[in-house]
Amino acid sequence: MAFPWNTRVQLRFDDVNAAGHVGNVAITRIVDEARTAFLGHSLHDGSGYQEGILEGLGGVGRLVAQQTVEFQRELWYSPAPVTASVWVSHIGRTSFSLACTISAPSEEAPAVLAESTIVLVDRATERSWRISEDLREVLRSHQGAPLPLRPRAAASAPVPQSR
Repeated sequence: MAFPWNTRVQLRFDDVNAAGHVGNVAITRIVDEARTAFLGHSLHDGSGYQEGILEGLGGVGRLVAQQTVEFQRELWYSPAPVTASVWVSHIGRTSFSLACTISAPSEEAPAVLAESTIVLVDRATERSWRISEDLREVLRSHQGAPLPLRPRAAASAPVPQSR
């Protein structure tokens, strides 16, 4: 795989919302579709992954712990597919982050920036799985700079604690 890894995703007419552009839910689907193709499809029995950078990693699940989507401009429907570019933007102890950009067919500059934090989980114990050195090396080979996301505003009120 080259860096960044690129895939083309076909828009559906149903992706258009009432405002006339590709909607938020559709954008999240495109990010998920690109992320899944990059990482690999989970085998139905949970024994591993196929066709991605996690291929051969058995007994380990992945969960999206956080996702940020930032819109640079509207993305309009086109019969030509959009381009989603994916790369590793951070590697932690039990998680890593993936950056994703989505560009319209006729534009180089991305319309959407997204970052997803993926936590790896041992399927047998249901606990976080420490990233092995072998996987860390694979992740590093696809690592690039983090996206220049806008800083989030601080919360004005404390988050209520669940009981």
